[in-house]
Amino acid sequence: MMMDMTSGVTAIPPWQAMTEEQVDRWEEVLSTLAGMVPSDAARVVVDGERAHATVADRLAVRLEAAGRPCTRVACDAPVPEMPGTLTLADGHPAAGAWDVTIWLRTSQPASQDAEHDADIVLDLHDGTWPMIRHVALRLAGAGDWYVAESRAFFAAPERPRAPDPAPPREP
Repeated sequence: MMMDMTSGVTAIPPWQAMTEEQVDRWEEVLSTLAGMVPSDAARVVVDGERAHATVADRLAVRLEAAGRPCTRVACDAPVPEMPGTLTLADGHPAAGAWDVTIWLRTSQPASQDAEHDADIVLDLHDGTWPMIRHVALRLAGAGDWYVAESRAFFAAPERPRAPDPAPPREP
């Protein structure tokens, strides 16, 4: 697990720094997310702590590969109106209507409202093993995503644990 030492946020490593299993996990999650974006969606935002640009970039590549023309914009940039093209923003969105909001849950404290208002919550406590934690009913489809995510939860790589506290001393 990589940590950004300046912030304490789990970083998302580049593709070449991950194991094949970790890359496969990311590919599975990105495919699932791309499949959840409705065909009539025009505006999608990825929000959360720091990793939102990386996730948005990776999702944009996946959407393009699936035949969905996609334009990437930063959180403070104006959102272009391009018929037939999905606009994918990252960061806290400017005012306006968003068809899908993806919230990135990390180890950083965040606004509970932002997570509860999101259509999709992606857990990035471990930047090498993302897990989808919540999907709005309107995007969930038949719920196949839940089976894959349950398997991923139980297949997650072992993470280092904090040592057990020392037993109390006898007087």
